[in-house]
Amino acid sequence: MSHTAPTRHAMNVENFAALVNFCAGLEPTRYHPVRLNLKIKALQEALAASQESLASWERAHADLGKSHEPDSAASTVIEAQRMAHVAHDRAKAALQATLYAPGEGIVDLANDCKTYLKSLKGPKEPELHHITHLEFKAAL
Repeated sequence: MSHTAPTRHAMNVENFAALVNFCAGLEPTRYHPVRLNLKIKALQEALAASQESLASWERAHADLGKSHEPDSAASTVIEAQRMAHVAHDRAKAALQATLYAPGEGIVDLANDCKTYLKSLKGPKEPELHHITHLEFKAAL
């Protein structure tokens, strides 16, 4: 597993949190998208799901590393490793879906939200500068 993958996942979630907080701070008369998945409540729910998914994956990733530390009989270690791999794979799949599912993951959702914000104010607006420069990319 690449060392950049956890950093990219965490950065996407962190940037999404900044985007959601920015949108939530706008007056409702200014931020009122038609698309339901861009509404503040939907963004906040997507953020909470992505944060939980990331935390689950990080726990599973740490547990996987611990399972390779010899501490008892070989059969016990092998079973612990197998279970840790299964938990890690499930957490990784859930994280991938939450962050990167086409049209539903936070990467696509964030980019759609940024496009909406630019349409409201224009891409050169100083208030949007830090938001439009947030990057959301799929991890390799």
